[in-house]
Amino acid sequence: MTFLEAGKIINTHGIKGEVKIENYCDDDVFFKKIKTIYVDSTPYNIISQRTHKSFILAMLENIDTVEKAMALKNKIVYFDKDSIKLKKGQFFISDVIGFEVFDERSAKNIGKLSRVDELPHTRLYVVKNEDNIDILIPDVPAFIKNVDFDSKTITVSTIEGMLPDEN
Repeated sequence: MTFLEAGKIINTHGIKGEVKIENYCDDDVFFKKIKTIYVDSTPYNIISQRTHKSFILAMLENIDTVEKAMALKNKIVYFDKDSIKLKKGQFFISDVIGFEVFDERSAKNIGKLSRVDELPHTRLYVVKNEDNIDILIPDVPAFIKNVDFDSKTITVSTIEGMLPDEN
C-alpha cells in the first residue's frame, strides 16, 4: 500500500463521535471517494461523511463517542492511493515529482519538478534547474501542456522572462 495524506482531524463534532477533518485533497468530491482512512496505521472505515464549510465531518467505524473521537484529534489522516480510481488525465502530484520538464518555447529541458505548491487559486510547479535555481510555473493550461508518464516528462510552454537566463 502507498499512503498519501488526506487531511488532519482537527476536532470532534457533536456528541456521537463525529470527527472534523481539515481536507488536504483537491476538494470534498475527491475526499468522498475515500472509503477507508488510516490514522497511526489503524484503518477506519468511513460510515458517513458530509461537507461543512471547508471541512469534512465524518463518522468512523468504531468511533461512537466523543471520547473516542477526541483521541484522534490533531492526527493526520491517510488513504491508500491504490484504492482510488482516477479519471483519465488525472494523477497524484506525488507521482510526477522528479519528472523532467521540457519547455516548448526554448526547445530544451529546463530542469526537474521538485515540488508543487498549493496557492489559493492555483498550483505552482517548482522546477529546479541544473544551477539549483527554482523556476516557477503556474498549473494552468497556458503553461502546462502535457504530462507523459512513459517518458516521465512534463511539457510546458513558458513565456519570455520565466527562465532564469532571460532576466
